[in-house]
Amino acid sequence: LQYIKFCRSRKSPKRLQQAVRDALKYHSYNEGLWVLAAKYDFDHDNIEGARVSMLGGLRVLPESHKLWLQYCKMELLHVDKLRKRRLAYLVATNKGNRSLAGPEKDLEGEEFSARVADKVYKAATKRCNEVSLHLSFLSIFRLFGFTEKSREVVYARLAEHHSTDPQAVNALCLRPLDGQEALSAAVLAEREAECGKLFQEAVAKIPTEEMWDFYCQFCFSNVEHYQLKNNAQALQRALAEMFRVCHAALDKGLLSLAIGVRWINVLCLGGHRKHIIDGLDQLLLLHPKGEALWEKRLELELSEADGRFLKVMEKCRTSLDGE
Repeated sequence: LQYIKFCRSRKSPKRLQQAVRDALKYHSYNEGLWVLAAKYDFDHDNIEGARVSMLGGLRVLPESHKLWLQYCKMELLHVDKLRKRRLAYLVATNKGNRSLAGPEKDLEGEEFSARVADKVYKAATKRCNEVSLHLSFLSIFRLFGFTEKSREVVYARLAEHHSTDPQAVNALCLRPLDGQEALSAAVLAEREAECGKLFQEAVAKIPTEEMWDFYCQFCFSNVEHYQLKNNAQALQRALAEMFRVCHAALDKGLLSLAIGVRWINVLCLGGHRKHIIDGLDQLLLLHPKGEALWEKRLELELSEADGRFLKVMEKCRTSLDGE
């Protein structure tokens, strides 16, 4: 591996290729070496050689998530490369320059690689039907604007096979926001509202702390988005929704400690002391061992210096058993 790094640093492609091949003879169970071998061929416009390396690795390591995912990503990168080359050809021909190769072969290559990427996803998830693997493929498909149909296939499989898994349902709830197109403020608000309805249905169907956490995280992301956009009206709407959802989770006893701390931090930015104390007291009933919550509670009492600090400190000491 050190020699391979040396060849890469020296930019010696032939030595690098030979070093990787030699290493695979003795370390065929190293998935990183198979990826490196495929990357070498791909970088030198040898997609067939790259496919041979990926398939060779999968024959040896058929359970490797990394190899399946990298194989899919490589095919999509190839599609992207051919699309850009075809676009350059069309621009050149419009300008009267016909020196570039025609797009027919590139178009066939695009379609073939796109089909291969879809087959890789289906083969991988047939072998290992874990939610995390589906979501990893979804993340790769999202990197490319031309994979809308592939993403729809992933969503359909998640809905069919994992309709009660919080992680899968979270992805399905966020589906209306999937896409790379720029949205107007009105359309974005509509899609966020659609996501909110899906989350409400989800927490009713799967009333767990994890599912409520995903719902709250969606609300927090909306708040952060509108803070960056400096959209005061939309920010107020997002804050109101966040407070409503967090309160609902708290009332059901399903607000996690991590989300609770995050919620209190947002409340502190608003400066409403009574709301902060009420929220903290409710959270401490739910999470009496939450050190971060007690720290916030004690900070509030110190800032007021009204003599209640020692009482709160005693509650804290009792709850944490002197820790």
